[in-house]
Amino acid sequence: MSLFRTSKASASVAAAVAASAAGLVLILPSLEDAVSALALTPTLTPNTETKAKVDESDCASATASASASATAWRTLSIQIIHYATTATATTTSTVDNEKDSNGDNGSDSERVKQAAELLMQIINQIHNIDNADDVNNDKNNMNMNSDDAISILIDTLWLAGSMLSDTTKNTTTSTSTSKVTTNATPYKLLCQLLTLLATPSPSPSPSHTPTTSHNPTLPLPLPIPCLPFRPLVTSLEPSLLRDANILKGTRTHELFLKKLRKCNTDMYYRQHKVNLMQEESEGYAKFMTYLVNIGSNSESDGDGSGDGISDGDCVRNDVLECMGTFDLDPNRCLDLTLDILESQIQSALANNSNNNSSTSTSTTATSTSPSVSTSPLVQVMKNSPEESKTVHLLLAICAMFPMDHVTHLMGFRYIHYANGIDIDSTSKSKASKKYKYKLIRPPRSLFVTTGILTCHGLLSLQALRAHLPPLEEITAQYDLHVLEVKTRIKKMGVVSLNSSSSVSASASASASTKKEAAGDGNRNGEEGEEIPQTIVEQMTHHQLISLVCILLEMGVEWDTVMELLGNGNGNGKDKESRRSTSAADAAAAAAQVLIQCACLHPPLGGLLCQITEGVIETLYTKRVTTGTVGADMCLDDRDRDRKDEDDGEVMEEINKDGEGIYSLYPLHGSRSSEQTYGQTLPPLGEDSTLTQLCTHLIKNNSGDMGCIMEAIVMSGCLATHPILYSKVCRLVHAMLLDEKKKQASTSMDLEELDLDLDPATEALLERFLVPSLSLFPFNPAMASECWSVLSLLPYHIRYALYASWRQYGLEKAALRSRVVTPAPKPLANIASEVTTGIATKYVLKRMSKDNIRDMGRQVSKISHNNPLVVFTLMLNQIESYDNLIVMMVETFKFMGVLSLDIMGYCLLVSMGGEGEGRNKLKDDGVNAAQWLSSLETFTGAFYKRFPDVELRGMLAYFMRRLHQGQILELGVLQSLLKMAGGYGFVDSGPGSVASLSAVQLDGRCGSLALRRETSDFGIVEKVNVRSSTRLRYSLQGGDRGVTFLILLSQLRNKVLYCKGRESPKQIKLIGNLYDKCHRTLNTMLAFLTDGSQDGLGDSTSTRSAKGKGAIATYAESIPTLGELIRDFNVGTADAWAMCRPLIRAALFAEEDTMMTTDTTSSDSSDATTIDNIPKHLQPYHPTSKEMVSNYSFMLPKDAWQYITPTLFRRFYSYGIYDLTYPQERYENEISRLKKEIDRLLMLQKGGRGAMGMQASLAAAAAAAGGSQQDIREATTFTREHGQELDRYRYSVER
Repeated sequence: MSLFRTSKASASVAAAVAASAAGLVLILPSLEDAVSALALTPTLTPNTETKAKVDESDCASATASASASATAWRTLSIQIIHYATTATATTTSTVDNEKDSNGDNGSDSERVKQAAELLMQIINQIHNIDNADDVNNDKNNMNMNSDDAISILIDTLWLAGSMLSDTTKNTTTSTSTSKVTTNATPYKLLCQLLTLLATPSPSPSPSHTPTTSHNPTLPLPLPIPCLPFRPLVTSLEPSLLRDANILKGTRTHELFLKKLRKCNTDMYYRQHKVNLMQEESEGYAKFMTYLVNIGSNSESDGDGSGDGISDGDCVRNDVLECMGTFDLDPNRCLDLTLDILESQIQSALANNSNNNSSTSTSTTATSTSPSVSTSPLVQVMKNSPEESKTVHLLLAICAMFPMDHVTHLMGFRYIHYANGIDIDSTSKSKASKKYKYKLIRPPRSLFVTTGILTCHGLLSLQALRAHLPPLEEITAQYDLHVLEVKTRIKKMGVVSLNSSSSVSASASASASTKKEAAGDGNRNGEEGEEIPQTIVEQMTHHQLISLVCILLEMGVEWDTVMELLGNGNGNGKDKESRRSTSAADAAAAAAQVLIQCACLHPPLGGLLCQITEGVIETLYTKRVTTGTVGADMCLDDRDRDRKDEDDGEVMEEINKDGEGIYSLYPLHGSRSSEQTYGQTLPPLGEDSTLTQLCTHLIKNNSGDMGCIMEAIVMSGCLATHPILYSKVCRLVHAMLLDEKKKQASTSMDLEELDLDLDPATEALLERFLVPSLSLFPFNPAMASECWSVLSLLPYHIRYALYASWRQYGLEKAALRSRVVTPAPKPLANIASEVTTGIATKYVLKRMSKDNIRDMGRQVSKISHNNPLVVFTLMLNQIESYDNLIVMMVETFKFMGVLSLDIMGYCLLVSMGGEGEGRNKLKDDGVNAAQWLSSLETFTGAFYKRFPDVELRGMLAYFMRRLHQGQILELGVLQSLLKMAGGYGFVDSGPGSVASLSAVQLDGRCGSLALRRETSDFGIVEKVNVRSSTRLRYSLQGGDRGVTFLILLSQLRNKVLYCKGRESPKQIKLIGNLYDKCHRTLNTMLAFLTDGSQDGLGDSTSTRSAKGKGAIATYAESIPTLGELIRDFNVGTADAWAMCRPLIRAALFAEEDTMMTTDTTSSDSSDATTIDNIPKHLQPYHPTSKEMVSNYSFMLPKDAWQYITPTLFRRFYSYGIYDLTYPQERYENEISRLKKEIDRLLMLQKGGRGAMGMQASLAAAAAAAGGSQQDIREATTFTREHGQELDRYRYSVER
């Protein structure tokens, strides 16, 4: 339309139309001439005889001139339109005789119809010729096509509609004698013609199909098309479209005009934010084209000009030339450069993602390398062959501008994404005057571009932080996150019986939480939009946190990254306060912000774990991986070869033209080499010690690794990185073992050495290694790794670590400690404890004797990560229900070593090892409380079943309590001696000795073997030799057993004569406590001096004896008789009782010496005989100088007038075993044991002799209600029968 309006023919066409309208003559013959000029053969109407056909020779001559076709068609269309719009004139005498209101007669309608058919037939024939050219592949034909013909026709219609205005609709010519009127105005006829042209017509019959001699295979013509709707609406005036019924209806016409006005307003009146001036469009277009093709331009120009100019200098010269030639704005040019740079980086990221997806299968098969895997972003930065050159050239352009300009332009991009866009500004109503916003997520390429500019020194992160969200927003969101997690933890395990109210309450609580999280300034959504459920989901796309993640993933230096989280320039403070702020305070504040970011954004915690793993990787490879068996067995030969080939290909690609040729990092940066880029922190050296490792990792809280480890612990992100935890455990284990070897002497066993730890190592174990175990549920491997480190430490350090793990309470009780504790327990650990507690309660409620094996395995599975929680709940159940003791002890056989060790600590806590504890007496003030009695029984059964559990902590606690004068827990020690030590037969029980039978009294006059057999009428409890030996070893180590004996002897008098702080004790309680001290003293004395089990235990339990027996070890620990009475205030009877086993041993040794030497020699004397006995027994011989010299102060001087030293010595040195000999009881017991041996041998052999015995055993089992399996086991010689047979034989021999 525009071409037509500006053409030179418009004037002639207008003149022709005007002349035709004025002349109102028929021009049908001239139409035929114009048609012949177009070389077409149209048929105006089927019944018109005046229309001649055009000769084919004329058609060929007409097609030879392609340039004249458009002009001829324009002339023809004007003449046809003029023919159609010329109405017939009639003369009338009055106005009353005019036609009907439409003003149309048959001749006018026929002319319009003929004109429409003629126009459409011509266009149809032009269209058929185009199709024929396409069929014959005639590309040299330059004839006018159908689209051009339609365009010319529509332009002609527009011109006619513009010239036939409304004033010509009713043209009237008045004369003096008559009035001449037109039946139809030209404008209405034009509308009728346009209506016919816009209406589809039926296809012509085959008889009217033209034929040509030059193309006999021309296909049948297509149906006569109508003029397209879109060009008509685009070109014609709205009024003409309305009158021609193309825009039907008033509403459609008004809507069209409304849209037209809106488009005109957008085109001419609306101002855009970024509007390049029209006079600069050419310069910016050339500049943009140069930037897009900068890589190819540099390649076509070569590496540089002939003068030795580099690519960067050439690019800078070209940019300066373009900017100077077109007078371009430098800031706009820089902004365009940053756009192209970001697009190139986005392309590099997309190419890398495609490569990773295509090679994921092969990478999985060969990914067992011990080194830390490089992040995908670092791989892109180090190897981008397609984009590296372009990126470096664009960075060279950015280097031409000041750093502040680059920083602020990048900051404006972040502000654009932070502000969002208004997506519903037109939907404001009176009821709701709010806009709806849609937040735009910044692309990953924007953050990577920021990191690359930072690496190249072209951008200042400290200046960029002014354009990012403030740090106060992170702190506020962190506080909301803590409140949200606390609320969720408090609701865990809570069951409400009122379901409806609970649902409504939970719904309102969640709604209030969401409302607080959204805040007044949050524009993330309004009514009808979904709001994220948690704060963590809201902070997923936080700009500052996302930028920190990308920078860390790229390997930007740590100090540079921390500029984003520091105090910066101290906005809002004066210069004096900013100067007073020390570097340590700024680092501490940045570390606190890092911890908050890690809690709000879990991927950041994962990056911190990867950084830590990279820091220790070199040291780990040197100290752990190197030289270990199986380090190179993870891959077979085929996979190892494939891995080597892949590594070689990568290095070849990187080093193809030089080191780092495809890297996006600075090629000549401040670092030593390109390989150092991608590492946020440098790795530790291979020669680092344990102290240096721990100091570097966690001791300096405000340092680099200190804040990283603190963020890892507080955020709980270590749960998704068990490899890091395992590596730290293995590294610390290897270095602790080396330190232990250095501290140990050549003759000292490593297991006996108590390792001394420095504060840095203790801090690493206390704040990272032990508490982090809670983050790995159902993972026994992590518990084993942790125990490999703790097993090298003394028990008191382990128990201190367990106490720090407990940290002011477990489960929900730990939430209260977060208010007053400077270093609170992480919320992730508390949530894990609550989950473990709920699962433990669920299992304990369903535990019974029948399903103990299945439930025991479930409890063991639950207790791997939080054994403190599980065992505390189990001990609470035991304290209330003593019938669960047997089942609980059986449950522990499925536990790990770490769990069993922690159980020993939990027993101490339950008995009050961490404070004053609970009331240990019942309300009557005499008997022990129920919980204490249950713990006494459980402790003995537990240590009997698991003798390898640490006992020294328990014994140290009892020793301290006895030293304080508290003997209420003495029943636990007594239970250990009876059950774990197997010496329950020594104690006569809480009742009086008068309750013993004659058999039991005779048995107590004999040896320990006789007392064991007669204590319970021949029923001997099974003794665990390992537990007994282990208990004896624990008591012998550090002289603990002798210390207990001295304390117990001192406490007896204290119980009688010392008044308590509270109200006076009852006499019955005093008697019970006195008897308990006496019984425990006798039991422990017999246990420590019993040499019958020397050599029976395992080698590990008797390692401290070094070949010595129980008597020898006891003699080396106990003071002499005089020292006991004089220095330790032990009573005379108790002191002689402690020394009596040694005195008897010295006398027996003397007899053995006299039997082996010549006693008939006259030179023999008492002194010579004493010198021949062992040295440890010489001070306890009755006639030795040490013993005789101590007799004098044991009695008053007046008493020695009536008694001799020999009588005194024999009175205290003899026991009941020396005064009477129960020979009859010995014979009866030996006879009974022999009968039992014969019975078991007969059962073992079987045969007819055992039939009667088996029948009686079966009857007894059936009478007891046993099953068929129980009856079968009772009549079969089992393993228990074999052990009983061995015991009988051993007792007979003794």
